[in-house]
Amino acid sequence: MERSAAPSLGQIGLGAWGARVFSVLAETGSLRAVATSDAGKVPRKLARTIVVHATPAALFADPAVDAVIVTTPPSTHAELVEAALRAGKHVLVEKPFGATSAEAVRCRDLAAERDLRLGVGFVYRHAAAYDFLLGLGEIASASTWWSKTGSFADDLFSSLGCHELALLEGLLGGLGEVTVREIGHRTATDGFFAQVRTGDSSGTVAINRTCPVRHKSVTVTTPAGETFEWCEEQVRRLEPAGRHWTVVHRSEGVDPLRRQIDDFVAACREGRAPKTDADLAIRVRRAYEESAR
Repeated sequence: MERSAAPSLGQIGLGAWGARVFSVLAETGSLRAVATSDAGKVPRKLARTIVVHATPAALFADPAVDAVIVTTPPSTHAELVEAALRAGKHVLVEKPFGATSAEAVRCRDLAAERDLRLGVGFVYRHAAAYDFLLGLGEIASASTWWSKTGSFADDLFSSLGCHELALLEGLLGGLGEVTVREIGHRTATDGFFAQVRTGDSSGTVAINRTCPVRHKSVTVTTPAGETFEWCEEQVRRLEPAGRHWTVVHRSEGVDPLRRQIDDFVAACREGRAPKTDADLAIRVRRAYEESAR
């Protein structure tokens, strides 16, 4: 593809999250093909406008596809990403990107060698509320809390924890020293807790996937003592004396997933790194790996 042209897109994987990604890709008008073992997952009205391949290899061989979105289970990431890069395709792969940091490094180096873009789907770092918190400047402390009921085929780090560590990495300016504790109740890992120390800043992550109440929030405190909370599509500030909260930012209608895809497309067109790239995924994975030593 010409560097100034928008890439035509292909997707691999139409599971629960993959179907959500597919719907957003279809809205962009750039989706040209998908690879799925179940063609019935492709809406009939779209099946007439895109090519449905039975295998990833067939998608990689499709000359009409410039970039591939990989939304398959984490255990398949490295193999699919490497194959796509060797076929000359730019790649946006879902988090956490590979089972080890070594796999991610190998793919990152291959992308650099072939002058291809490699993005990773840390979608919450594309939220407008996240940008608002970054705009506050230095953060003294940050904490994330995520509760929901559910089971996942993958470990809790791969499913949710990597998202939260990626948020702290951006808000605190790095991950520094990370300590992780994982607790199993109903499954191998139902609780994920992390403490982060970066210079004079600190952060915590708390995730519980056995809680009947669904909640996700990020709370930050500035060196001046101001406290802000991001929940859903708004950010609110705790007023002096802690008596009430004031909404200071709303981002209704701004879809982080669409912003992520738009950024990846722009990165391919402009020849720059995506906002959430392989290096971010490697930093997050390494922090987790080192915490287990």
